[in-house]
Amino acid sequence: KKKDKEEEVDPTLYSAKSMESKTIIKNPGDIKGEGFTIDDLKDCTVALFDYSAQVSVDNCENCRIFIGPCEGSVFLRTCVGCKVIVA
Repeated sequence: KKKDKEEEVDPTLYSAKSMESKTIIKNPGDIKGEGFTIDDLKDCTVALFDYSAQVSVDNCENCRIFIGPCEGSVFLRTCVGCKVIVA
């Protein structure tokens, strides 16, 4: 019996939340065109080397963020001292 797509998607695979001084890397094939959420990070490095539908970045401080190809929008809200590169 096949599962519905909604049952197969684990939202933790498509987010980086509530971390400090970490490096988060998503390699090709990890995101597979889904939306990605980056929230409440401090002094982190995030590298999204896969394509995504959209990316939301909220409440981040002093982070370095690289966002690979994005089909839709990239939202940056309430971020301080971050360096962001979008392909």
